[in-house]
Amino acid sequence: MILEIIPKVMEMTQRESGKYYPRPSASGVEKCIRQQVYDALGFPPDPFPGRAIETMDDSSWHEELTADRLAKTTYKLHSRQMAIEIPFKSDFLKGFHCKMCNKDILPNTLHGHIDGILTDMAEQDYLFEHKAISHFSFQTYETGDLLPYDYISQCVIYILGIEKITSKFLPAILFMKNKNTSQYLEYHIEYDPQSDIAKCKLFVMEYDDNKEGYAKEKKEFFVEDVRQKAFHRWEEIEKYARIKTLPPRQYDIESWRCSYCRWGKKCYENYSEEIDNRQEIKITDKEIIKFASEYVLLNTDVKEKTKKVDEIKEVIKLWMMDKNAKRGLTDGIIISLTKTERKTLDKNKIPPEIILQATKKTLTEMLRIKKVGDREVEQ
Repeated sequence: MILEIIPKVMEMTQRESGKYYPRPSASGVEKCIRQQVYDALGFPPDPFPGRAIETMDDSSWHEELTADRLAKTTYKLHSRQMAIEIPFKSDFLKGFHCKMCNKDILPNTLHGHIDGILTDMAEQDYLFEHKAISHFSFQTYETGDLLPYDYISQCVIYILGIEKITSKFLPAILFMKNKNTSQYLEYHIEYDPQSDIAKCKLFVMEYDDNKEGYAKEKKEFFVEDVRQKAFHRWEEIEKYARIKTLPPRQYDIESWRCSYCRWGKKCYENYSEEIDNRQEIKITDKEIIKFASEYVLLNTDVKEKTKKVDEIKEVIKLWMMDKNAKRGLTDGIIISLTKTERKTLDKNKIPPEIILQATKKTLTEMLRIKKVGDREVEQ
């Protein structure tokens, strides 16, 4: 079947992972530092599954589609994949050959390639960075609830690199495309090198009654210490790699980042023993104490309210049944009893070997927070 062949074809195109070096596309603090240290220490990652390679390749083609659309407008997209270089003292940047540039890169040089520079009708230049993302990610960015800190950091590093070439700090347009629906959103980014602050504005599409679309500013926000945090992250990675020590995990085992991490098996291979060897400690961190106290209060309140709600529902349900009523109306409130079916599995009718094969065990950690003397509260 073709659906089996395509992923296998993509697996055949997989290239061996190159040697670690700091790069602008990994300049933020959202990417797991432990993953990056594994890479810097030379631990081989698990190969990408074919579908993952297909997804990455698909994103590159979406960038080409956007470039084709822009070519039909008055905007000019040029300097595509232009190389940028920034001095950065590094134990790992000993020089390498860039296949894209077909030249040798000097040691201690941070090297990357921009998606392009966009010039408008007023001859204003913008760094143009294109991202094609999933529907789920797009929705969270579109609301403004989730901010793309790593993408913004990448743009700032590119802005710094372009300044080395043009002596200008260009504004940036971070352009995102929903791969599922072909919706777009964009961030306008202005970076101030003196304060190391990026001023960002999110624009989304809105539609009027005539279904005419127009760009609307959704949110303005500021990202502080962008350059400092990026360079500090690289320095931290190299510090851990030099002493051959892994940093604490940045994410929980149930995080999607851990699920898709190519070093995940290596990272969690001794996880059970780690849990067993943990110690009891005296908590003195004021912020953690505050959060724990707040949790206990909130959880107690939620449990009490949930219990009260269940009691009220039972009283009303029995009253409706006693009145032989399926629907009742009062001022501003509708009460109804509706027929529904609940599906459950009768394990007595399933062979034990099938249940065993379908049972998946996943090691995780359950957080419990309680007041001294109270029953433990599970989360």
